[in-house]
Amino acid sequence: MQYDITVSNEGDIDAKLDKITVPESNNPAIGFEVTGIREGALLKAGNTALLTVIVKYNNVTEQPDNLTADFTVTLDYSQAPNGYVEPTLPMTPNDLKSLSVTEGDGLYKDEYESGKYTYKGANPNNYITFNNEIWRIISIDSNGLIKIMRNESIRDKAFDSGNSNAWETSDIKHI
Repeated sequence: MQYDITVSNEGDIDAKLDKITVPESNNPAIGFEVTGIREGALLKAGNTALLTVIVKYNNVTEQPDNLTADFTVTLDYSQAPNGYVEPTLPMTPNDLKSLSVTEGDGLYKDEYESGKYTYKGANPNNYITFNNEIWRIISIDSNGLIKIMRNESIRDKAFDSGNSNAWETSDIKHI
């Protein structure tokens, strides 16, 4: 199950999220995961942010007797210093999934494979920097594996030690 929670700054001062406290579940069969806003995030006065709570079973092979668990997330905010810019943090596959869309360019839930997400559209914002190069995220598999493709062509790179692109003589054919 997934719950999307809207966090509002109804004041007139920008706020900085100092700490998110997510206690362990009181039921060993039920787990919780929190995505969306992160520690260090800026919540400007009058704006909102989305916190997503995912509830799931923890490695169970049969229906547990106890089907309930209590869960409380604590968000500790403080006044953001003048000129505060939130840090850029690495995103997890679940962070990316929380940004999925249902129309336009972006990340879509796969209609055929449960848990898979794929970027679609003429100009989706799926760029990342990897190895000091620009790459594009193609999809996120149900196991969290992120498939990427280099944005620029590597042109004329052979796939064998003889620098030939002929399949018949390539090293890769004999693997």
